[in-house]
Amino acid sequence: MPRPPRVLITGVGLVTPLGADRESSWQELLAGERAIRRLLHDEASWPADAAGAPAIASDRARQFAESSNDSELFWLLHEPAITHAVSASFEAAEHAALDWQEIEPSRSACVIGTSKGGVHSWFETLRSRSILQSRNGDLGTTLRNPEPMTPCAASASLDESHRLEELASLFAASQEEFPAASWIRLAASGPASVVASLLNLQGGALAPVTACATGLSSILRGADLIRHGECDVVLAGSSDASISPAVLASFRKLGVLADRHEDPSTAVKPFDRNRSGFLIGEGAGIVVLESEAHATARGAKPIAEWLTGGMACEASGITQLQKDPEALTWLIRDVLRRSGLAAGEIDYVSLHGTATKANDLAEVRAIKAAFGPAAYELSASSLKGAIGHLLGSAGSVEFAATLLAMRDSQLPPTMNLTDPDDECDLDFVAGKSKPREVTHAMKLSLGFGGHLVAGVIRKL
Repeated sequence: MPRPPRVLITGVGLVTPLGADRESSWQELLAGERAIRRLLHDEASWPADAAGAPAIASDRARQFAESSNDSELFWLLHEPAITHAVSASFEAAEHAALDWQEIEPSRSACVIGTSKGGVHSWFETLRSRSILQSRNGDLGTTLRNPEPMTPCAASASLDESHRLEELASLFAASQEEFPAASWIRLAASGPASVVASLLNLQGGALAPVTACATGLSSILRGADLIRHGECDVVLAGSSDASISPAVLASFRKLGVLADRHEDPSTAVKPFDRNRSGFLIGEGAGIVVLESEAHATARGAKPIAEWLTGGMACEASGITQLQKDPEALTWLIRDVLRRSGLAAGEIDYVSLHGTATKANDLAEVRAIKAAFGPAAYELSASSLKGAIGHLLGSAGSVEFAATLLAMRDSQLPPTMNLTDPDDECDLDFVAGKSKPREVTHAMKLSLGFGGHLVAGVIRKL
């Protein structure tokens, strides 16, 4: 049986709360900058004290739309989850020096996920003028004044016998207001569809949805397309823009948002004794994956090799791992085994590190159980104290940062870790970046609903 093609990583694109591109984001991370802040009213109207880290939008997608004079593309780019994905994809392709004229369209694809579709577009649709001017004044009033109920709660509160008729009427009244492409803005597959269309990627446009593990699971799936011989080039990663009243409210109800933030920039404290949860960020991370043969033939300069990855499920709860994280421990051991590496050969682990009480501790316990004594020789960090929790794009942005740490032999810090939990006694690169040669690295991503993903890369 022939050996599967090696998967090389040749380009990286980023849009984050710290920068509109790869290098500015990376330098701000290394400098220990923090992007979490109070949100303006037009960014999130509920709750009033909301905090988060909106992305610094890139001009790449807008400039492309202007040059192509494509009115439909302008409309699609009103959804930031799509805009961030397009901008990061263009940057990744440019970084890899891809010439799309020389790449066979049927052998190129994208795997770009997002955790829940176009959240901003959903709210824009619900609050549109045609809906507010609907024949049901009560619903219009509720949408204009969402407290104390969210729009979804308002809809659910209508008399059941009239609810479906009312909603059908509202959206029928809206059909003249929105172009036919509106649905793409709302769908979780929107970013992948738009990138595939703009770059003529005919080998597939996939959009995994695995909650906060979406980014890394998308990269894993993209690597599989190459290893299985289906594609030569894959743009893989994720995009997310979820700062909205409903998402903030639901996460607050779940009890996972940081609740001690007189200064929001210091509120998210991964692995700290005083951690109380995360705050939401937005952005996108895209990498270019290529088969070794394709990269070599065009003279590409790869950053790293994707060795292997895997998935598991923690099926015991929706939002947290077990105190004894058996599934995550098994996954780390299994991925190490399939990579052919000993535990002591991993130099750096990019942790999920949400700063929630239970999950940070469970993640540390899994690392210690899987790596044994070697756990105290590796370095590890979480980026969420600096950029917030990017939800569906967390895994891909953090994976991209791992690649850059490998490239520059410089580790990004875990911000706001000033009083470590007694059990959190690993090298978390607390507060300040540090130099370290990284030959092999592991990325972990955990998603609500029990999604667990791990991947291992080697520097080239």
